[in-house]
Amino acid sequence: MKGIPQLCLAALFVVGCASSGSTQAGTEPMAAAVEPAPEPAPAPEPEAAAATTIWDGVYTSAQADRGQETAQSVCFACHSQSEWQNPMFIRVWSGRPIHQMWENLRMTMPYDSPGRLSAQEYADVVAYMLELNGVPAGEAELPSDVDGLMQITVTPQQ
Repeated sequence: MKGIPQLCLAALFVVGCASSGSTQAGTEPMAAAVEPAPEPAPAPEPEAAAATTIWDGVYTSAQADRGQETAQSVCFACHSQSEWQNPMFIRVWSGRPIHQMWENLRMTMPYDSPGRLSAQEYADVVAYMLELNGVPAGEAELPSDVDGLMQITVTPQQ
């Protein structure tokens, strides 16, 4: 029975040396008696965050003009332009895809008939809101599809 505890200590030493890669002078690491379980495969990397921000010219002036026309005929019956022109506007939406702003409008406005406008009209109104908050226009229109809107992130001005 005396030899069993010594045998256990020897086994722990062998496993410890093999797993740590340590060696005795001039010898190779000793193999462990039991192979460790294989490492699980790494999880796939999440897709990179959208590289486009609202500051990259993601709407056109013409689109913002259409958004203003829609706002005047539909939105300003209940809202004022000053509600949309606010230093907190960008901070509230910061870090989110612009899709969330578009979807929020689509699901809640107009009050009496949410979703009544076309996807393009909602995108035009968002473009107008961006213009009101000092976001510069560019050469391409703000998309009106979910995939396109998910690629644009609202950020503070850089």
